[in-house]
Amino acid sequence: MTTARGLALLRIGLGVEFGIWASAKTQEGWLQDGSVLAQVLSGYLPQAQPAYARFLESVVLPNVDFFARLVTVGEWAAAVTLTLGLYTRAGSLVGMWLVVNFMLMRGLNDVGGSIDRLFFLACLVCLLASAGQVWGLDGLRSGSRRVTNTWANPRAAAGAAQPLGARY
Repeated sequence: MTTARGLALLRIGLGVEFGIWASAKTQEGWLQDGSVLAQVLSGYLPQAQPAYARFLESVVLPNVDFFARLVTVGEWAAAVTLTLGLYTRAGSLVGMWLVVNFMLMRGLNDVGGSIDRLFFLACLVCLLASAGQVWGLDGLRSGSRRVTNTWANPRAAAGAAQPLGARY
């Protein structure tokens, strides 16, 4: 059960961090106006991956208000789902998508983007390990009070084939 609790702490930490980012963007007015995003993008355009830079210039910047809202809502979605452990896999995918876009914007060779790589990996772990099963609403939704995912809890696989009463 220690691994499952560690995964839960990882998931909650990711959710809180996405919440901090989303809160900052909300306070900076990203839901009303994309001017801050436009400034951020113009600063990163020279180092962005070439194909992604063209996407930013031709699609994102002309629709910067929409994309500023989209990023902010995406971060709030990742924050809520990961913190509460509700639809954790969907929240992990949203988090991975956001982080991939941040990495492409900064350029894949950017040393400062190392934290993005770690966040991507952490979201991937939460996705694969069903991290919402412990200390999360996913566990309550599935009717399980303990981890049944064999990746997070290998002992669950050994006892899974036995009738419930045989294990206790």
